[in-house]
Amino acid sequence: MAMKLIHIGELTESGAVLARIRQEAQRLGNRKAIADSMITQGRLLIAAGRTAEAEAELVSGVSLAERMSANNTVTQGVSLLAVTSLWRGQVNEAVDHLWRARMENVSDQAAFPSIRRAWTDFLVASTQLDPRNAIDLLARHADLLTKPLLFVGDNGAAARIVRLARVSGEFSLAATVVRTTEWLTAQNAARPALAATAEQARGVLHDDADALEYAAREHRCPWASASASEDLGLLLSRRGQGGPAQRHLRTAMERYADIGAEAEVARVRVSLPASGSTDGGAAGHRSPTPTAPAVEQPVPPTPTTEPGATAPEPLMATLTEAEQRVALLVAEGMTNQQVARLISRSPHTVNYHLRQIFRKLDVSSRVELARHFRDRLT
Repeated sequence: MAMKLIHIGELTESGAVLARIRQEAQRLGNRKAIADSMITQGRLLIAAGRTAEAEAELVSGVSLAERMSANNTVTQGVSLLAVTSLWRGQVNEAVDHLWRARMENVSDQAAFPSIRRAWTDFLVASTQLDPRNAIDLLARHADLLTKPLLFVGDNGAAARIVRLARVSGEFSLAATVVRTTEWLTAQNAARPALAATAEQARGVLHDDADALEYAAREHRCPWASASASEDLGLLLSRRGQGGPAQRHLRTAMERYADIGAEAEVARVRVSLPASGSTDGGAAGHRSPTPTAPAVEQPVPPTPTTEPGATAPEPLMATLTEAEQRVALLVAEGMTNQQVARLISRSPHTVNYHLRQIFRKLDVSSRVELARHFRDRLT
C-alpha cells in the first residue's frame, strides 16, 4: 500500500502508512519488516526530493537487512543508493552500488526480477554512453519497454527514453512510449502524476512547450518537475526565446539543487549561457534534437462576427496563442475532449489551459466564458 501511494504521488499518506507499519514491526520485534519499511521510507524520501535524508535511511535499512541476511532487501536498498549517487554525480560510487546489488541478487535464489533494478542498471550503464549506444543498450532491457510499471514508478523515465530515442532518430520507439503513457493516464484518470508523465513525454517528442509547462507545474516528484523545466528551457532556447528559456533553466537548476542533484545542476549551468543567444542554439547534455515527423494540425474554427462588430483581440491580449485557441473553442460549447481531439492535445493539457484562461479573464465557468465572448461580439 505504501509503495502504491508513492507511485501516485500521495507522499503524506504513504508516510503515515509507513509509520504505522514500522510501529507495529517494532512492537512485534520483526526486524526484517523494520528493514523493509526503512527501504520504502528511503524511496519515499527520494520521491520527495529529500536526497540526503533518503541516503541516511537507506544506509541504515541496508545495514539492518544485512544483519538479517535479507538479501532481497539489501538489493533494493543499494539499487536506490545507486540512483542517489548518480544524482550527486558520483558515477563510480553508483557503479559500486550496482555491482553490489547484482551480487546480492545472485546469492538470493528466491529473488525475482525487478523493473526498478533493471532501470537502475540502465541508468548507471548508460551514463557514459552517447544516445545511440544508450538506445542500443536499452534494447537489451526490452522488458522495460513492455511493462508500463516503469512509468508508474519513475515519473521521469518516459521522457528520458523519448529524449534518447529522438536524438537517435528512433521516432517509432519514442511514439510507442508516449502512447503507453497516454494509455496509462486514460486508465488512471484520478492520478495526476501519470498525466504529468505523459505530457512531458509528449512534449519532448513533439516540441510542445504547453505540454512541458504543464508537466513542470503538475509533476509531484521534484526531480521530474525539474527535468520538465529543463526540457522546456532548452526547447525555448532552440526557438530563440532567450529570456523565457533562461527563466525555466534557472528554475530547473534551483529545483535540482534543492534535491541535491549536483550532476544535473552542473549540466544545466552549462546550458544557461547558450540559452541567452538568439540563434536558437543550446548547450548541455540535452542538446538540440531532430524534429519528429510533422503531423498536420487542423485549423480550429473561429467565431464569426457581424460587419462592424468589435473584434475580440482586447479580450484575448492576456492569453497565450494556445490559450486563445482553447478559449475560442470552449466558448463555442465544445467539451475538453472535443477540443483536445481538434487541436491534437490531451484533455489534461486542455484543462490546464482552461484554468489559466479562467484566472486571466476572471471568469469561473464555461458558461461565463461563453457569455463573456458573446457580450464582446454583440
